[in-house]
Amino acid sequence: MIELLFYKTYEDLLREIHIINIRLESYKEELKKIKKLGMSGPKGMQSVDYTKGKVMSSNQIDFMYAIERVSKLQNHIQIHEKELDRLHTEKKQIDNEMEKLTNKEKKLFYLRKGKGLTQEQAAETLGITTRQVRRIEKKIEIKL
Repeated sequence: MIELLFYKTYEDLLREIHIINIRLESYKEELKKIKKLGMSGPKGMQSVDYTKGKVMSSNQIDFMYAIERVSKLQNHIQIHEKELDRLHTEKKQIDNEMEKLTNKEKKLFYLRKGKGLTQEQAAETLGITTRQVRRIEKKIEIKL
């Protein structure tokens, strides 16, 4: 039987993939802005004076802060990309296993593992008895 390694349901897995994608976008956007402001200075500025902290009349940021933040962001990006790869691999394995099931088995599997419903709730949703749910789950176990 397919087991979700770190998540209660398949929807939790999908939600985590979505959240990590949003974080990665945010980190990459911040990295781009810091590189622009901390390394090359604001638009229209001829040069950046790194001997001073923030220049009051500009958006220049402290150079050492920029270096530290760039390093942290690059580390976060690397960690999140690695986790995203792992999650996509887990999702792909589940999706591949699901292909072995009939439509009825897929529906039941999704309700039980995807949505986290009890046998009784899944039976009610599918319009079958809990005994039928148990039988179908046994077939799923054999196939997976």
